[in-house]
Amino acid sequence: MIALAAACGVFGIFSVQASPARVEQLQPKLYTLQKAMEATGDGFTLDGHGATLTGSSGITGVHVGPFAHVTIKNLKIQGLGTGISCQGSSQLTLSNVTISGCGTGILLDKTPEGQIQGVQVHGCGEGVHISGSNKQIVEKCDFSENKRIGLSLDSCTNSVIRDNRINTVGDVSKGVGTGLLISNSSHSQILRNTIVRCAAFGISVTTSAGSGSTDNTLDANDVSWTVSGVGLNAESQSSLKVLDCTAGFCKVGMSLSSCTDALLKGDLFVGNTESGLEQIGGTSNVIDTNVFVKENGGPIALRIVGPISSATGLRVFRNIFQDYLKPVKVENASPVTLQSNLFPGAKSVEADDLVTYVGKKPLVLDSLSDQPKGLDFVPSSGPVAPLPTVYDRIGGITVSSSSPGDFDLIVEGSLTGNFQGEEEVIARYRGELPVDVLFPPRFEAQVRVRVAGDKPMFMPFLALLGDNSIAKDMPADDSADTLFVPGFAVSGDLTTRDHFWKPAKGRAGEWWEVDLKRTENLNAFSVLARVDRPDSFWEKFHIAVSTTGLFQGEETVLVTEPSFSHRPGPNRVYRFAATQGRYVRVYGDVDQENVGLQSFGVYGIRH
Repeated sequence: MIALAAACGVFGIFSVQASPARVEQLQPKLYTLQKAMEATGDGFTLDGHGATLTGSSGITGVHVGPFAHVTIKNLKIQGLGTGISCQGSSQLTLSNVTISGCGTGILLDKTPEGQIQGVQVHGCGEGVHISGSNKQIVEKCDFSENKRIGLSLDSCTNSVIRDNRINTVGDVSKGVGTGLLISNSSHSQILRNTIVRCAAFGISVTTSAGSGSTDNTLDANDVSWTVSGVGLNAESQSSLKVLDCTAGFCKVGMSLSSCTDALLKGDLFVGNTESGLEQIGGTSNVIDTNVFVKENGGPIALRIVGPISSATGLRVFRNIFQDYLKPVKVENASPVTLQSNLFPGAKSVEADDLVTYVGKKPLVLDSLSDQPKGLDFVPSSGPVAPLPTVYDRIGGITVSSSSPGDFDLIVEGSLTGNFQGEEEVIARYRGELPVDVLFPPRFEAQVRVRVAGDKPMFMPFLALLGDNSIAKDMPADDSADTLFVPGFAVSGDLTTRDHFWKPAKGRAGEWWEVDLKRTENLNAFSVLARVDRPDSFWEKFHIAVSTTGLFQGEETVLVTEPSFSHRPGPNRVYRFAATQGRYVRVYGDVDQENVGLQSFGVYGIRH
């Protein structure tokens, strides 16, 4: 049964009995509800055609009973108590629905195998609450600017939450607001979500007393800018996996409390003011191949607090702690092992110089830290070139050969030097030799160049250290025709606070440009915002290249960035298919104050 009244014109109340596979279509206008719209029957579809539902704050917009294959789409709901409420509806689909100004946007209870796609919920107390459900899929939605919670999962299993955006949830002054709350739930897949600028927690994974949570995976999520709280919080979880996530410029990047058998791998922690990662009371966890960058953050990268009654059993393996003097703090935790980590910036690799500890001293094995020294390149010894120190970064390779013909070369780097499956491909090149292959600099222990395929052939090469940007010290210009300041962005100075370029007015359409002096084969750019304001570059911009410098339609746009401020990190790298260009121009696409460009790097292939 559907009961509604039109807000425009004179309409009485009408009702339609829904039958299986029935489609109810509204007109694209404003409806004022006197009571909830009731969709009954299996296979029912409500197509709003852009209609808007409104009414008093004490009622529900659309209610779905215990039926299967119900679809609600193309609908707007404003200012109600609950936008959409469903109990016991299996295989429910919500698509292209926009809800604003409600107490709760969407409330789903015991709704297995449902899908929420392309839904927007803004300005509600709680955006979406899903409880007692399994196999829910929530994808490509926006649950930003809600007052307490963006999306909540309670007692759910096998949920998939992917490619959603949750921005600015809660009240920082009150310390209340969670982007994604997962409680008493297992086997969740939380993938590629942008959950930033929340008041208390970006993502919080919790367990109530007596309810176990296990095997939740969080992969490639961004939980940055939780400036007064924790980017990712996990409590009492078993077999939690946090992979390739970013936690930047939070109070605490990530916090694990009483978790067991957790794996944190490939995550980036940057500029967090209190600590990058905290483990409190957990056991048998592994922290592997993560990067901690201080970048104007606090002095502690990793804080470990021991469990009260059991062994910690924590392994900290192959991580990079960049620019921290004494990055690790351990409080009554044992055993703790730090092995094969890199500490550029630390005084030494002795435990007393790396770790502030109370109780038993952690074990530090096979870690390296030295000041840079020597040449700007390293000749290969056999197929491999070991970098001199962990302060050195590989920024390119030069390969020559006496044999004619094209070669298919693979450049690989390893943090361990083993090259037994842990190595990463840094670059590839196919063509004639000699060649310079230049790329954004990165930390590696050893680098090698090999020929692809079955050829048992290794090339002698030089490993080029540091930043070998093609744009370094090249002439730069801007739309304000400034004579000197544009060159700051290609000077190679990455640390001086006031050594950056800024646009004259902070208006969309302003640009900065570098002339590479000759046409180059380009495949990557890097952007570093001003060091004292890492979020200060244009949130929206694009980068184009030209062989003539006219930029009157002949240019090629290689990068279009829609949300730069949500990607914290020491350098933002953009890679693209090989393109020829001499002039590289960056355009601001949005009005924005305090824009600053500390360094712009250009990389590619040179003969």
